[in-house]
Amino acid sequence: MAQPDASATTRLRTDDGFTLVEVIVALALMSLVASAALYFFLSGTRTITHQQRTQNAVVVANDAMEAAYGVVAQPVDDVSGLLVGRSEAAVTAGWSTGTTLGVEGMAATYPAWDPAGTGQGTLPVSQERSLNGVDYQVLTLVGHCYRPISNTAAACSTVPGNLTDPATVPAGYAQMLRVMVHVSWDSVQSPCGDTACSYQVASLVDPNSDLEWNNTTRPIAVDDVAVVEVGQAVTVDVVRNDVIGFVVTNPVRNVTVTGGTGTATLQADGQVRFQAPTNASGIMTFTYMLKDAAGRESNTATVRVSVMPRAVDDTATTNRATPVTIPVTTNDQGTPASVQIITQPAFGRATPSGTGVVFDPQGGVGSPWFEYQFTDTSGLVSTTARVRLTVTTYANPIALDLTVGIAATQAGSTAPIDWVTLTGNPSGYQIEVMSSDITQGKLKINGNDYNATTNRRGTQLAYAQQGNVPGYWTVQYRVWTPDGSVSSEIKTMRIILVPTPANDSVNVTSGTTNNSINVGSNDAPNNFGGTVQFRPTSTSTLASNCGTLPTTQPDLNNGIFRYNAPTLPNGTNSRTCTFTYVIQGTGQYTNLVSTPATVTIRVGR
Repeated sequence: MAQPDASATTRLRTDDGFTLVEVIVALALMSLVASAALYFFLSGTRTITHQQRTQNAVVVANDAMEAAYGVVAQPVDDVSGLLVGRSEAAVTAGWSTGTTLGVEGMAATYPAWDPAGTGQGTLPVSQERSLNGVDYQVLTLVGHCYRPISNTAAACSTVPGNLTDPATVPAGYAQMLRVMVHVSWDSVQSPCGDTACSYQVASLVDPNSDLEWNNTTRPIAVDDVAVVEVGQAVTVDVVRNDVIGFVVTNPVRNVTVTGGTGTATLQADGQVRFQAPTNASGIMTFTYMLKDAAGRESNTATVRVSVMPRAVDDTATTNRATPVTIPVTTNDQGTPASVQIITQPAFGRATPSGTGVVFDPQGGVGSPWFEYQFTDTSGLVSTTARVRLTVTTYANPIALDLTVGIAATQAGSTAPIDWVTLTGNPSGYQIEVMSSDITQGKLKINGNDYNATTNRRGTQLAYAQQGNVPGYWTVQYRVWTPDGSVSSEIKTMRIILVPTPANDSVNVTSGTTNNSINVGSNDAPNNFGGTVQFRPTSTSTLASNCGTLPTTQPDLNNGIFRYNAPTLPNGTNSRTCTFTYVIQGTGQYTNLVSTPATVTIRVGR
């Protein structure tokens, strides 16, 4: 039986693993390494956190200083804008806090405040600011210091021998303002020692009026534009794009309408409310200026307001073959200059005509519509409006029995016969002459002689008289629709050529008899021995002191009256007398009687 190898057994035990002592030592070493790593990690974290908070403090301090830069430093009512509202109590408390905190620059600065101040001021003495979850205490101290005029490189400090701020600026010195901003915050793991962490920044500001502080500029008003519909209002934030520094009140001034008829009203918040007119559109303008807390005024800016025109819907009615002119812009709001058709009707045609539209149905019947816009005198385009149309078939034509009187003339003339008005038919209807018994003069259709075969129908009718004759004639006629589809019944038109005398005036001598007064020379007709004759009217009797018309009148056929003049009494130089007469037809024209004519006789010596 073989025996085990002792050396082999010993080798196997050596390779079995770490001993307990070795394990304990290894764990101890690992613990030391981990503790060291944790220490370095926590230390690094604290360092990073402190750096972040310090960087935030720089931002807070710079913001506070920028707020100071945004204030006009020049005095208004002897108080710098940096001090406005700061009470003595608030400044004294802030100065005491600054002394405790060790704010640099205080020893070379006199505290300053607003005698009328009641609190922290426009630029707060102290305030709290949170940034990225950290609370920062911000102390902003502002005070006076003095620099020798002869040495601008000298430090700005207190005046030797003056423990308090001089009431007046000492000779040879220039008064400056020192702004000191101190920011503090609670430390984390005491990186700042036993006190809170802090950061501070300071700057000198020259408030003197002979210099412009380059951190603020004179206000700059920038032009604006706005759009509003006619009759409506728009509020314009005119300051939005302007450049202006510190202000304590509404900076907008001198709002004036310079173009158009709207109104511009300044609001308490600095915006301007522009009310557009209700009866006009176009480009309208108003101007304004700015004024900052230092009293400096800006340039004049112009606000250009486009007052948009508004088109209003319309209606119209016509028949299928009668074009109609529609004054579409009459009820629109704006200042129309031209019209544009946006959508044509389903039938017919809409055509702009000036500021109106002509619609031609072109034979269609129904309820079409079209849409339009108009352009105003400044080039602005209105909203779109719709015109609703009612297109009917033709109304039945009307014919009536008519009597048409035409005044006779000596030489003859053409008189239009307004048959459309007399019958009540619409424009565009046509008259057709069926027959005529006219033997003197001519009937005219559309300006040409009536002819039963070739010219008997048209829209215009007239009678051309022969001249110097009375008469009456009968015409048979009927009326057609414009398209000739429907006619009326036949009716009679009686044309009467009425005798027409003219007034006369003559002079005769007192006491003379058998005076010839030729009144017929200007009458029509004047063939007094033929178709017409004179006839004194029932009102023709002369006054008792105006002489007489002899019973026998031998020259009436020649248009002459005989007249016996009265004898004027002593002291009377003239007398005016009158009588009237008519012309009456003879034979078949006996019933043709003119209106009366007046003869005026002036009897003189």
